[in-house]
Amino acid sequence: TPPSQPAKLALLIGVDKYKSAAVRPLQGAVNDIRLMRDVLIGKFGIAPENIKMLANEQATHKAIVDAIKDHLIAKANKGDVVVLHFSGHGSQMKDVSGDEIDKLDETLVPYDSRTDGVFDISDDEINGLLQQLTKKTKNVTFIFDSCHSGAASRGGNAVRQIEPDPRIPPAPPDYAISAREAEGDADFRPT
Repeated sequence: TPPSQPAKLALLIGVDKYKSAAVRPLQGAVNDIRLMRDVLIGKFGIAPENIKMLANEQATHKAIVDAIKDHLIAKANKGDVVVLHFSGHGSQMKDVSGDEIDKLDETLVPYDSRTDGVFDISDDEINGLLQQLTKKTKNVTFIFDSCHSGAASRGGNAVRQIEPDPRIPPAPPDYAISAREAEGDADFRPT
């Protein structure tokens, strides 16, 4: 019997429009994930049914976290290839876990952020989800096309930025991990 090929899973998130008037709209984030989908299918052989896309109103805080858990973590097995692409605003919010020197967590801004009771997705949340995912497979690529995306950088001089959320966020969810001991060379965890 020939060895089975690893599964390839992708979650593509693009947000141009935001529910809150406090967050300026973008142009091109949804187009970015459509193009990424084409690349993942055509060049990297990811089956269309293994690609989940969340665009604009679909990309709520809850929907993004649920998709990471249900589409990536729950389905991934040892040796599988997993891609998460986020194109949209990044920002910062107050650090409630106390692990940030500047007292600000870096964040991804979902569609419904900055509305009553809804906050950005913190780097601690991403870290906790990433650790769950990398326990299942080490073949994980996260692509963040956003401001405040860690040590990642991008060319050009057009800055897409929104102000940090000044509200005090609630306690982090159970899956969020603020531990800083496992950082790699790029200040991104895990290596």
